[in-house]
Amino acid sequence: MTSVSEVVYHGHDAIRFEREAGQIIVAVNTGHYYVKSRLKNLHYAPDGTLVGRKIYWNYVFGVFHRTGWLGWSLGTILADITSLALIVFGLSGMALWYLPKHKRFKRRLGKWMA
Repeated sequence: MTSVSEVVYHGHDAIRFEREAGQIIVAVNTGHYYVKSRLKNLHYAPDGTLVGRKIYWNYVFGVFHRTGWLGWSLGTILADITSLALIVFGLSGMALWYLPKHKRFKRRLGKWMA
């Protein structure tokens, strides 16, 4: 442990243990403890059973974007190309869904106007 301090965590008095890999936070009143890292926060009951898990998706996606799939700049280029392709597929799907409805609307409007 690199340091130990008293903190208020989620509205409860707690003791925070700092370490290289993250933090361990123990709630004084309940005995529940949290094992935090940059990627996730695991919540344990006093008997050691896992109660909850939170993944920090912003950090995960940030690391993925900075390092890419392969851990170098080509990986970030591939990730950007993939995201652009997904956007194009989404927009083309919306167009394919909308165009038949638009044509049908124009036909009905033409019959009504005549």
